[in-house]
Amino acid sequence: MSAGVFDAAIAGACVPGSELADASVLIVLFERPTDGQPSVLLTLRNAHLNSHGGEVSFPGGKRDPIDTSNEDTALREAFEEIGLERSWVRVLGTLPFTLSKHGLTVAPIVAEFVPLATTAAATASGISLPIHNMPASVAHVPAAASIHPFPPLTVNPGEVDAVFSAPLDIFLRAEGHASIDITWNDNRLRMHEFNYLTTEADVLHPGPHRPFRIWGLTARLCIAVAQAVLAREPAFSMVPDTEDTPAHL
Repeated sequence: MSAGVFDAAIAGACVPGSELADASVLIVLFERPTDGQPSVLLTLRNAHLNSHGGEVSFPGGKRDPIDTSNEDTALREAFEEIGLERSWVRVLGTLPFTLSKHGLTVAPIVAEFVPLATTAAATASGISLPIHNMPASVAHVPAAASIHPFPPLTVNPGEVDAVFSAPLDIFLRAEGHASIDITWNDNRLRMHEFNYLTTEADVLHPGPHRPFRIWGLTARLCIAVAQAVLAREPAFSMVPDTEDTPAHL
């Protein structure tokens, strides 16, 4: 996979601005070495956490006083949760802010994983790539021979129970998709849900294959990124029905 594969697709979906959000998440995109499918990194939060415990999410969390930007928040949280080094990704931009169910403004930071072996080869050839502080062990990371491109992740078990990926394509298919129309803050919304059974190629940290329920804000952002990268509309309606009795969140 070459760096920059997602740039053009994501550019049109991102927005400018430096306003600080209450929280940020890091949406890491990559192509699976096994089949080239554009995929996204996801985590399962520890079931005992007070906030979103037991839910599938992106790495991320609330802004810390030391964070100077939304990007800083997302990258710091990703390192604290799963050991994802800043030098392993290249930030592409920020999607429009969204609101969490707890009323927090969330900045979705989209990034592309930069394969470390590819980067090492490019550096040896004198090619400059926009990443910094590459680990000294980079030359030992295999490229396409790996079932996924990530080096070993250092997962914080107090925050994360699993790290896995899902092909973006599943977030546009009707199979495995369900939805419910809700009323939230006097607005009528459609909440989406996907049930995905991981394969060997999806497991980014040692653990069992299992079905994951991807829903809420995470599902909504996955749909938006899939639409941008794959350049097609979902096979299901995004808008709520107008006459059904609303459910309340």
